[in-house]
Amino acid sequence: TRVEQTGPTALLVSIVNSATGETICALRATPQGTAATIDAGQSCFGDEGANTTVTDGRVSLTADRLVLDFNATVEEATGDDDGTDDDSIQFHLDYHFDGRRR
Repeated sequence: TRVEQTGPTALLVSIVNSATGETICALRATPQGTAATIDAGQSCFGDEGANTTVTDGRVSLTADRLVLDFNATVEEATGDDDGTDDDSIQFHLDYHFDGRRR
């Protein structure tokens, strides 16, 4: 996970694939001291036929420790018996990261 300041009152929190170093998703956040609030309504972990929307979250940095927690709603299309994708299931996602700065 990477945290970058993108403006005087804006951060970008990027969730990174540790095997490849590629960004999985990047979330905008509003800083408040040594913590920040993840802006609601952003997409993360999306896949074909699925939409994941962040509902709330927080990131904090204490010394060399970074903690990221956010909640999201996932809606995934399911096929009907008639072959259409007009049905869907919805579930809740809790994401947690706790790591040390290198």
